[in-house]
Amino acid sequence: MNALQPDTIWTSAAWLAFSVLLLLIALHLALTGRRFQFHGTVQHTRSGRPSAFSIEAVLAVVACIIFGVVLFAVSHGQTFILRLAFAFAGATVLCTGAWWVFSWLSDASEAQTEQNRVWRRRALKTGVRIRARMDPQALRVELCRAVSEYLDASMVEVLALDEGPDWICRASLLQARTGIAHTYPDLDLHSLDAFRAHVSRAGRGLHLFPIPITADTVEWLAVTLSYDSPIRPDTRHYLELCALQAGAALHSIDSSRAHSAEQADVLVAEREQQLWRRAMGRLVPPDLPDIAGLEYGAEYWRGQAPQGQFIDLISLPQGALGIVLAEVESTGMEAAVQIAQLQVLLRSRFQAYAEDLAELLQSTERALLSSSEKPSPVRLFCGRYAPQSRTLTYVNAGAVAPLMVRREPDGAQVLRLPESSAPMAFDPPTSFRVAELVLRPGDLVAVPSLSLLFNPSADPSEPLSDSRLADALIDWENRKASDLVRLVFRTIEEAGPAPATDRAMILLKAV
Repeated sequence: MNALQPDTIWTSAAWLAFSVLLLLIALHLALTGRRFQFHGTVQHTRSGRPSAFSIEAVLAVVACIIFGVVLFAVSHGQTFILRLAFAFAGATVLCTGAWWVFSWLSDASEAQTEQNRVWRRRALKTGVRIRARMDPQALRVELCRAVSEYLDASMVEVLALDEGPDWICRASLLQARTGIAHTYPDLDLHSLDAFRAHVSRAGRGLHLFPIPITADTVEWLAVTLSYDSPIRPDTRHYLELCALQAGAALHSIDSSRAHSAEQADVLVAEREQQLWRRAMGRLVPPDLPDIAGLEYGAEYWRGQAPQGQFIDLISLPQGALGIVLAEVESTGMEAAVQIAQLQVLLRSRFQAYAEDLAELLQSTERALLSSSEKPSPVRLFCGRYAPQSRTLTYVNAGAVAPLMVRREPDGAQVLRLPESSAPMAFDPPTSFRVAELVLRPGDLVAVPSLSLLFNPSADPSEPLSDSRLADALIDWENRKASDLVRLVFRTIEEAGPAPATDRAMILLKAV
């Protein structure tokens, strides 16, 4: 038998390598279900089921033929029949070996795929079980119970970080069984990535999986298996899916509770506002008597939120007029109840103490403080206008200082009527100081509420400004007092967005 030439050896090796390459491509296409379709362009797609006459079968046949031809060529020193038999036997062995490898790999792949399907179905069942729990704690316990049942785990817990460096146990199946919580003295959850599963370095066999609830809140599913073998990929995937589903369920519960609480607060606020409006609607309307030498107007615009403000005009003997503007430092139904009580007390005492405002307010304050519940402080302007002397007697108990516009020969003069006393309903009782002001013809006295003077476009921390009110009074001072009040409100509304609180003002104009 003649020796093979080097070029023949290299050529044969190249063809053998090419045949092996074709065979490997055929196995890959058969196992993955991919194939090439030629429709003018080459398109790489996935077929649902490999065909016996598909491209992978053609590649396998070509690989076996090349392998047989190479064997036929390298045995050129033998007879033709022996060379042909040698080539046919080699190709048959190659084809049989390739088929056996394909069958073995295919069976292993199908078994792994079926195993993955089983664990995926278990993960879905676990998700159904935990989503049926509407209580967060019950959900965590159910997660531990389901994982323990499917994995035969010796310990399943849900861990979370507290405000400090330590962790806390949210739920523990081991603790539920034995009454003793598991401890991890060296466990550092701060060092773990919240978006990947990790095996803790603290103890052997402890597996940690993140339960992402929100972007800032992550808990951990801690599992210790009852066997020492490493955790399988399908089992790991099952635990990851369980942790993700638990995080989504916990986030859903938290969102639902927050939304329900918000809706409940809205309903309570709406109901309280309705009751407040009904209570305020039952207040005695202001009297509107004709007062000699005086025009007056009063406006009270209710805001969106219940506030504790009210105005009142009271007809008094000898043609006098009682004036009240009060602001209670509370809101809602508490403010409505106190306002109704305050109006009844002031109206009843005005008839008895109209000549003595200090005693009138002290008697009212004593009645408020003797009630069963401690009242809120009241910022109050209380006055009495006597037409005979054209005198305005008043007490400013913590209210906004009224403005007076008086015409002088050299122009308009804007004055503030200073605060004379502390707010009402303080304990001990307030000492009310009475002041008097004689009105000249043309004088304007504006008694505004705090919210009326507030500048919506200014910073809330800045002091209040009464320049808008003074400008409006000067521009429209020749109007009737009732019209002037409405024009002042409209001017302030047009200056910027109106506050949502109540607004009130009483205007006196001496004629």
